[in-house]
Amino acid sequence: MQHTYRIMTLNINGIKNSTRLRMLDDFLHRNDVDIAVLQEVTNGDRLVVKGYQSIVKVGTLGHGTAILHKLHLQLHKPKRIPTGRGIAAYLGNICLVNIYVPSGTANSSDRVDFFNTDVVDLIPQSPTQLILWGTLTLFFQKKTVQITVTAAERWTD
Repeated sequence: MQHTYRIMTLNINGIKNSTRLRMLDDFLHRNDVDIAVLQEVTNGDRLVVKGYQSIVKVGTLGHGTAILHKLHLQLHKPKRIPTGRGIAAYLGNICLVNIYVPSGTANSSDRVDFFNTDVVDLIPQSPTQLILWGTLTLFFQKKTVQITVTAAERWTD
């Protein structure tokens, strides 16, 4: 059986007030988003959107990641990186991975460690379908380039 999902990724930069949370709520409902992956989540308790369930991990430094999904979608086997910079869950046999990569030129070794240890731990060892989302900040010749990894608006399994 084939299913079509509307998916999105967004760096929410904390959403510290109720107005911005209502804007997120409105966007999700207006665009009929099935799954949203969020980066820079600072308060998982405030991340409540009617009709959605959330899987959240805010790390020791106060920032994290989340996966919001409509209530009728059953996500299972959630996995969280202790720092909050990565989270994964399964929708059927599809592994959804959301990452937020350390930024700053001084953190280049942290980025390498992040990909070589934390991200590897989130990605399944056995063959499966995988969707990787997130916010990556890369550096080329001392210039910062921010790339947001997204999936197509509509995705079919």
